[in-house]
Amino acid sequence: IGFSVLYSGKFGIELLPTTSYKPDIAQARRILKIGIPAALQGMFRNGSGVVLMKLVAMTSASTIAVAAFSLGSQIERLVRQISLAFGTAATTLVGQSIGAKNLDEAEKRGWTTLALSVITVILVGLPIALFAKPLLAVFTDAEEVVQIGIIYLIMIVISEPFMCAAITSGGSLRAAGDNMPALYYTLISQWAIRLPVAAFFAFWMGYDIYGIWYSLIIFCAIQGFLTVRKFGQGHWKTRKL
Repeated sequence: IGFSVLYSGKFGIELLPTTSYKPDIAQARRILKIGIPAALQGMFRNGSGVVLMKLVAMTSASTIAVAAFSLGSQIERLVRQISLAFGTAATTLVGQSIGAKNLDEAEKRGWTTLALSVITVILVGLPIALFAKPLLAVFTDAEEVVQIGIIYLIMIVISEPFMCAAITSGGSLRAAGDNMPALYYTLISQWAIRLPVAAFFAFWMGYDIYGIWYSLIIFCAIQGFLTVRKFGQGHWKTRKL
């Protein structure tokens, strides 16, 4: 079905009958150069989540905290889809302008997509924060889980605009082939900041599970700031794919 759509020529991209399927090594290298860092970024992000789950389980709330974390994470993923969608849009729009050799338009599209994404996430997040308790109550009737989960959802709503900024700006950078900074910033914010800060707040400062929730804002803000700053510096304009 997919090939029939491509050969039809009705959707902007058309495969000609003479299209060669011979592997293009040079093109494959360019694809891997962009794809591997993006894949590693996802692996490091998910890996930190596994370690964070262990820290959550080590708090005094233990299984209750894990339940709240699991429920909150599901809602967080729903909001995160908005950020990921805008990140993909940024890659597409900025990439089109770069392909047309219009770098000013590419930069304008990057900033516009960033602004729209952050505003959208804020508007979606507000009802989640305001109705956190009834939202969690849909999934569980355990009052302890709901009470711990409310704070987690509020932290998610506060931090997600920063993460959205990181993902959207990262998409703009990826369009120019400048994808290593997003990988580095994920490593720094997730592994060098989030996990140590979460452990410090939870176990050394005595904030317990709430210390882990608070660390969410810190690492998201840092990752968002670094990625947006990198895009604003404009070094991506001189990159060659």
